[in-house]
Amino acid sequence: MTFDEIKQIILLTQDAKEIGWDFKSDGKFLSVQDENYVQGDKVFQSQNEILEWLENQHDKSR
Repeated sequence: MTFDEIKQIILLTQDAKEIGWDFKSDGKFLSVQDENYVQGDKVFQSQNEILEWLENQHDKSR
């Protein structure tokens, strides 16, 4: 993973946290919980699923 890829993931994660998502891990999967209780929790099972979701949250934060 390149520095730019790591930087992008960090920035996208900050955007998701700004609009009310909290990240959790059970050791097997990564999940997010909506701290605003507007949307249900989301469990990720692949890298592509996580990246697509983060990009969607970035769009919502703008």
